[in-house]
Amino acid sequence: MKRNLFVTILISLLCLSCSYYYDDSEIRANYKDLIKRVTLLENLCNRFNEDISSLKDLVSAIEEHDYIQSVSPEYEGDEVIGYSIVLSSGKKLLIRHGKDGVDGIDGVDGADGADGSDYKIGVRQDADGVWYWTLNGTWMLDEDGNRVVASGRNGKDGADGNDGADGKDGADGKDGVDGIDGENGVDGKDGRDGADGKDGKDGITPQFRIIEGYWEVSYDNGTTWVTLGKAVGEDGADGRDGKDGTDGKNGADGKDGVDGKDGSDAMSVFAGVDYSDDEYVIIYLTDGTVMELPRYKPLTLTMDDVTGMGVCQNTVRDIPYSISGASEEVQIETIAEGLHAEVIPEDVYNGIIRVTVGGSIERNAKVLVFVVDKGTTVMKKLTFEDCVISLEENTAASISYNGGDLPVNIMTNTEIEIIIPDEASSWVSLPSATKSLQSITRTVAVAPNNSDSRSVTLTIKDRYSDYHVDYTILQQANPENYVSTDFSRNGTWKTMQEASTEGTGLNIVFMGDAYTDVQIADGTYDRDMKRAMDHFFEVEPYASLKDMFNCYQVYAVSKNASYKSGSSTVFECRFGAGTLITGYNEKILLYAQKVDKIQNGNYSSWYTYVDGELYTHYRDIPGGLLVVVVLNSTQYAGTCYSYLDGQAIAFCPLMEDDRSFAQVINHEAGGHGFGRLADEYDGRYQVLTDDIAEELNYFQNYGFYRNVDTTGDSQMINWAHLLAEGNYSSQVGIYEGGYYCSKGVWRSSYNSIMRHNTGGYNTPSREIIYRRAMELSKGDDYDYSLQDFVEFDARNLDAEMLLGCSSCMDERDIDFIPFAKPVILMNQ
Repeated sequence: MKRNLFVTILISLLCLSCSYYYDDSEIRANYKDLIKRVTLLENLCNRFNEDISSLKDLVSAIEEHDYIQSVSPEYEGDEVIGYSIVLSSGKKLLIRHGKDGVDGIDGVDGADGADGSDYKIGVRQDADGVWYWTLNGTWMLDEDGNRVVASGRNGKDGADGNDGADGKDGADGKDGVDGIDGENGVDGKDGRDGADGKDGKDGITPQFRIIEGYWEVSYDNGTTWVTLGKAVGEDGADGRDGKDGTDGKNGADGKDGVDGKDGSDAMSVFAGVDYSDDEYVIIYLTDGTVMELPRYKPLTLTMDDVTGMGVCQNTVRDIPYSISGASEEVQIETIAEGLHAEVIPEDVYNGIIRVTVGGSIERNAKVLVFVVDKGTTVMKKLTFEDCVISLEENTAASISYNGGDLPVNIMTNTEIEIIIPDEASSWVSLPSATKSLQSITRTVAVAPNNSDSRSVTLTIKDRYSDYHVDYTILQQANPENYVSTDFSRNGTWKTMQEASTEGTGLNIVFMGDAYTDVQIADGTYDRDMKRAMDHFFEVEPYASLKDMFNCYQVYAVSKNASYKSGSSTVFECRFGAGTLITGYNEKILLYAQKVDKIQNGNYSSWYTYVDGELYTHYRDIPGGLLVVVVLNSTQYAGTCYSYLDGQAIAFCPLMEDDRSFAQVINHEAGGHGFGRLADEYDGRYQVLTDDIAEELNYFQNYGFYRNVDTTGDSQMINWAHLLAEGNYSSQVGIYEGGYYCSKGVWRSSYNSIMRHNTGGYNTPSREIIYRRAMELSKGDDYDYSLQDFVEFDARNLDAEMLLGCSSCMDERDIDFIPFAKPVILMNQ
């Protein structure tokens, strides 16, 4: 191409040399422009051929399972012009962005030159697995019409030919006088083996050049060339001169032709590179092809951690493995000690290590697994022990009729499975699978039981052998349908704790209602009574007074374990309006008297028969008597019944949660029952009336309700002495509202157990409880001292929950539901 241009230019210069005055500046400019264009086209060809070579290397990398080691942008000034890619094999590739084709040469004069042709080179993998070159989205064909292969593939060997059939024996000759037998026929020759398959053609890298403005391609390394199409725009034709006018004037000059248009993207390969993914680098070709090459990863052998895995005798264990970062030549091998191991591959990179255990397993048995690839070796060590399956707790468990998730704690070093008998599959299931080699918990889901009690024995076994342990589940009968049959423990009792301080022990008896014989036998009754006692003593001042109390538990067997219509419970408790609870009080006190350690008083107030048994009410029991009746119900309620002589019964349901259960125990039993405290609720009667004031004054004369007062005078109020005590200046105040009145009654703190069932007992309430406990324990000779109380109560001086401030507002202010008003009985 260069030679043709030079000849053209030289002839032009010779022609012009005939005129001494000819201006050759335009020719010289065109010459320089042509030289520039030639250089650009040469650079375009070179770069294009380099891009095609890089594309062929990418195809080879995909076929050879090569990986991309790194990708980094290449800059020309501040502009990214491509990307440098380094493969794990060490080969480096430069991937350039597609650029606009070289401009078509401007027409000198006349119409536009034609556009240069547009070619997009790519590769595509066909169904035969071979990559072929494409041109503008269609297969690139050589001079023989065959698709041009982009990568070489070895041909497969032809199959062996079948053996030829044996020849038949020749017939025997007929007997003559001395006839001779005919000879046997010759065996047929064996068939020849099929010829080996021919090697696949080597991949070809097309070469491109531009000759006289046309693209040419060679498929045989430059020996022959095929013309594809235009590479640059053609020159515009010259404009014609105007004809002479009739008046002898010269015609107008022809106008200059418009410049030829730029050639399109004349030849392009790569459109862009996306290397944002951690797993793959994506390369986009201009023809729309998308190529994915995996990033380099180090040679890795992935297996489950089986250190100390338990294996049982005469079993086979399959341990999956996976290899990454390897070529197709990767190899995996094992060395076993104390057992047998073999590799069973699924493909080049995945498979299992099959470990076979004989009649015994040696100590320190192990398997070494080696993976070798291109001079790199990785190794994993698998160690094995004799299998162990044991239950960390009992081999049996009981669950309530409500069902639920039952955790089974197992110590094991092997894979286990839990087998549920078919007859129990309708009510026992395994909601989730858990695998571990140490201490594991498997959850067993038990459905609710609407009938009699039932049981099932589960088998917890090694997944690969018969080695197992058994686990039994006993589910209680539905108490709503169940009727107790065993009343032998009814009325029996036990000591929960005994007073350990000097003086008379203070008496509390815990008993339950709506508990069946099954719930007593399985420990439910004991657990609930223990919870009630623990909640009673978890708040001050009872926490510090605990050693002064005798606590007893009386067993009470009910026929049914519910309060639905038609059910029968031992103390006939019922839920009334609001949060009111009623019960058979005389029977409750009779059961309390079954505790022979509680000494009855000398003076009886009244008596009655309860179910044919005489009950006598003594008003002077040493140490007093508080009975806490736990109702086997989640209903929100609570009521306390107190006698003027000091005995009390507090009805406390289990409530919906343990926190609420603690609150009803603290409010009803600790507050009303023993402390004889008033409710500090406000709002029921709005303002204090004469009747309410008279009622409150009457009960206060008997030692009740002294934590509230009808005067707000700091010198006259019931806790005036505490207001004057400097230690309580930040804890004791005067707040209007209490005893169901928002006006006319005052309390000492914003919140307390007696107002919203939270926040602890306020200071006057703690003093009242402390004083009553000391008087019951020490007797009539006891002389109360404020200083003694202050020293005893020192631990509560910093109790922020009792500060009288608006910031102490409890979230239950808005929708809080009070417990029922306590009932004081007049029997004397």
